[in-house]
This record gives sequence, structure tokens and C-alpha cells, in this order.
Amino acid sequence: MDQIIYVLSTHSLCTEGVALSRKDRNWKVSGEWPTEWKSSEREQEQDRSAKEGKQDDVETWAEAIEDYLDRHEWKDQSVVFLVPAEEIVSRKLSFPFRERRKIQQVLPFELESELLEELGEMRYSSDIRGIDPKSAEVLVLLIGTERVERLRRICLERDLVIRSIDCTAYALYRDLLGNDMPIGGRAKPAEDPGEEEIVRFQVYIGGDEAFVNSIRQGRLDEIRFFPNSLPDLLRKTTDEGGLAGFLHRFASEPGKEEGTASEESQSIMDELSWLCAQFTRHLRGRDYSGKSPISIHGIFAPAVEWDGIRFKLRNFPLPEAEVLKRGAEILDGNSAAMDEELEESFALDMDVLGEASGEEDDQTPETLDELMDEASRRSVAEADEVEEEELDHPPVALEGVTVTQTSLVNLVGRRHWGVLGDIRESLYELHESHPLCLYSDSTLWRRFLHRHRASVTGVVLFGLLFLTGWGSAYWLRNRSLEEEFRRTDQLLRIEISRAFPEKVSESVETVLAELREKIRRRQAVIQVSKTFEERSYSNLEFLRLVSELLDEPGAFRIDQLEYGTERFSMSGSIESYDRLQLLKNGLQEIEQFKDRRLVESNRKSQEGIIFRISIDLD
Repeated sequence: MDQIIYVLSTHSLCTEGVALSRKDRNWKVSGEWPTEWKSSEREQEQDRSAKEGKQDDVETWAEAIEDYLDRHEWKDQSVVFLVPAEEIVSRKLSFPFRERRKIQQVLPFELESELLEELGEMRYSSDIRGIDPKSAEVLVLLIGTERVERLRRICLERDLVIRSIDCTAYALYRDLLGNDMPIGGRAKPAEDPGEEEIVRFQVYIGGDEAFVNSIRQGRLDEIRFFPNSLPDLLRKTTDEGGLAGFLHRFASEPGKEEGTASEESQSIMDELSWLCAQFTRHLRGRDYSGKSPISIHGIFAPAVEWDGIRFKLRNFPLPEAEVLKRGAEILDGNSAAMDEELEESFALDMDVLGEASGEEDDQTPETLDELMDEASRRSVAEADEVEEEELDHPPVALEGVTVTQTSLVNLVGRRHWGVLGDIRESLYELHESHPLCLYSDSTLWRRFLHRHRASVTGVVLFGLLFLTGWGSAYWLRNRSLEEEFRRTDQLLRIEISRAFPEKVSESVETVLAELREKIRRRQAVIQVSKTFEERSYSNLEFLRLVSELLDEPGAFRIDQLEYGTERFSMSGSIESYDRLQLLKNGLQEIEQFKDRRLVESNRKSQEGIIFRISIDLD
């Protein structure tokens, strides 16, 4: 079975999705749904509910997602959510150190001073990158915790696993990485301190939102969102021929200076002009230089141009309009010449004619054949450099300026009004983890419980029944023990009244405490008696043996006797040498002194023989 991953762009006014399938390690788009716009009836109903306090923005946003998932029966798979840049808060912080752990510890405190919202109400991810050996920068993306929790509940109810929640601006940046940054390459840090560091810009003007990505040293440095009314204006034009029909009508409109454009197109042009002014102001404040590569994306990318100084609307009608119509007809007719026709018309980009070519506006080809001849002539110089898979990014020929943007002709066959149409070829990369992923399901236990909820419910019920039965048995056993304790207490009172009549009025606990004390004292006396009985009297026995060494009467006196672990000694007086010899012989017959060396000294005095005997016991 193929692995399927759904990708859903969750703009508040338009929702669009695709399905990716994987087989043999290869990803492909297996399902594609056109953009669905929020209906005016639904909007009015939600506005009424909001005024009544029944719904907030998050709830309305979540209901639109639920409706989309249920309508297309998305379930039992993984899903990637792309949240618009307007719902994401981005911050760039600098630190005078590079230790990752230290940065992660102080980052919440720094964010609290940067945000108007409470940090506890936000979920954030961060990308830490070193500037030099002693400092670092951190790009932080934040999203409301309520939105994440709402998406989690939605997916849990539908048995979906959230592979990632990403920002649309970061997804467009990853598409650039997937193409190995073909325009301008990875910017390198300036070798000379005085050398200007090149910053690359991604400008997105789609049917869903508008933002600018600033890329420094090949890494996303800043995301700037520009609120606009384009999604609200486009909702009114989606019923007439879809995206292809709208693009053809819009590209065919006369210029603003002629004043004959339709009211809807005029409103869109005014909004685009305002966005061009905002983009220009933004780039001038973000280290823009003439060497900064600029790429323009979105369905309105062919309608604007960068002349090296400012963004501005192109001259309408766009010469590619007829080629766009012809390409759409080729696709509808399923012609075998489709690839040849589209490749031939590719070179007709927004700046093939006009200022980018260095020619005057009055030299614009007037017929389709002249237009095709001009396009072929101008594409020869770059035919060897541009690969067939890179045709979505034709170069704009502005001197000193590297600009790429989506061609109007390359929008032929596009189904999505929003960002999914620009990152369609790199959607498979969205399932890969990255530091700025705002959320990803780390465990599948919730999905398991939801998928096997019937079995789990049965197990839980069985467990409850078991616990109920065990609890009942336990309660009955306690009741039986309580009854047994009551009977035992009565028997104790009867026995106490017999043994201690004077204690009848006292409680059982008091009487038992007195009995325990008496028993304790009696046990102490018995223990002392046992100790006296078991005491060793070896010293007395030794003295008895010494006193019995001389049984015959006679003068004999012991003045000092020492008996230790190392030596035995005895001194005193005796009446004769013969009796002294008998004493020595008797000592050597004692068990402790056998085979021990005896040392004897003596002298004669008026009192008799004064002696000293010592025996070494070592």
C-alpha cells in the first residue's frame, strides 16, 4: 500500500490541498483539489455568530478546516498543515554567546519582552545560527497554542497524524533550497569588512496572501507579511472560468491610465500597486543592493516588475495573455503538440518586452505571430543555460539586477490560487523535520486509542467490572473483620473483669497498656538473671587452681598477680626453695601455661624467699 501524506494550506478565506503518495521511495502528487473559497453566505453567518459571542477567529478558522477534511474524506493518514504568514509571529534575536543550551534557557525570557501576547499562549520553534565565534542569532516562529490544540483535536477525531505544522513562507523558502538556489546561489559572508553582504529576497503575491522572505547566507533571516484585500476581491471572480479564466481576463485588461478596466480588475490593480509600494519600502530598509537576487512568486507575479529601484505594475494588457489562452486551449484539447507549444511560448515573460528589453513600448509586437517570433529570438541566448525543469523561473534581463519570477505562460494548467501552486514540485520535502517546525505528533498512542476505541472501551468496561467485583469482596471482608473485632473486644472485657475486678471501669486499652508494662519489667528481670547465670567465671577458676598448687601448709604469700593476653606474672614470698620449685612445677601443669617459657627470679631475706615468676603468652 502506498504511503499517503495530505498537504493542506489553511488560509482563512481560501483552502487548498493535495495528496502525495510514496511508492518505492518516490513521491508524486496523487490527488489535487482546486482552491475552495469561503462563501459569502457562510461568512455572513459566521459574522453574526461572532457578533453574538458564539464564535471567535480560531473557531471559524477551525470549522473551515473541518468542513474541507470531511468533504474530501481525509482520514487515516498523515497531514501537513501550512499556516499563512499572517497567523505566524516571527522574531529575530541576537545573543553575545553561541552555547545552544544557554540560548535555549534564556530564549523564553527574551521572547517575553518582545511579544505583546503572553508567551504561555504561544508555541514557538527556533533556528539557532552562529554569526561569529562569540555571538549567535536566533530566528523564532510563534503560533497561538489555541490553533495548534484545535488542529490536534480535529486530526484526532479523523484519525489523522500531524506530520508537521509549517508556515507558508518557510515552505516557499524550502522550495528554494530544493532547487539548490539556482538564482544567485547561496550568499556568502563578506570576506572584506567593507564589502557589502548580499541578501536574497523572495517576494510572494498570491491569491491567498503576500509576504517577503529575506535570505542571508542561504538561511531564512526574516519573514514580513503584508495584509491586503486580494483574497477578498478574488472570491467574487472564482466562478467565471476558474483560475485560467481569471488570469486571461485580468491580463487582457487595459492599463490603469486608460481608465477602461473593469471595476473588479481596477480594484485588484490598485491593491497590487499598494503592495508594490510596500515591497519597495521594505527592500530599501533591508540591506538591498543591486546584486541582491530577487524572485517573485504567486499568480500575480507576472503583473509586477522590479526595475532595480522599485516594484511597479507592468503595462496592461500583458502581451502573454493570448499565449496563455492558447496554452489553455492546448491543454483542454489534449494536443500532442502541447509540450512544443508551451516551450515555445515560455520565453514570453513579463519583461520580454518593454523596459527590460531596452526597447520602447511602441515597438511591442501587435500580432501573435510577431509575439512568438520575438520570444523565440530573445530565448536563444539562454537556451543552453536553462534546463527544462527550471522553466518556472525565467530570468529577467535587467542590467545589474538578478530577477526571476513566475511567467504568466507557466500558469497554464495551474489549479491552485495560493502557495501550493508555487511549491508543488517540492511538496514532498514538507514531511521532513526541520528546526522551525511549529508542531509534529511525536507519538501515535492517541491515534491508536481512537482507531481501536471499541476494543479499548470494552477493556475499560471489563476493568471497571473487575474493580467493582473486587471492591465489593473487599468491602464484605472488611465488614466480617469488623464484626470479629467487636466480638474479640467483648471477650477481652470479660477476661479483664475476671482477672482485675478493680479495673472493670477502665477501658480495655488502658488495662492492656498496664499489662504490657508489667510484662516488660518482668522480661527485664528475667534477662538480668539469665545474664548472671551465663556469666563466665574463668578468673575465679584460675585463682582456685593457683591456690591449690601448694596443698601442704607452710608460709606462702602472693603480693602481686597479673594475667593478661601477653604475659602472666606473680610475685610474693615463700619459706623455702623446695616449695618454690613445687610452685613452678604446678604452674607449668596448668593448661594455659603448658609449653610456655617460665622465667623465675628470687632472693633470700629474713621473711623467706622473695620470688617473681613470669610466663610469656605470645
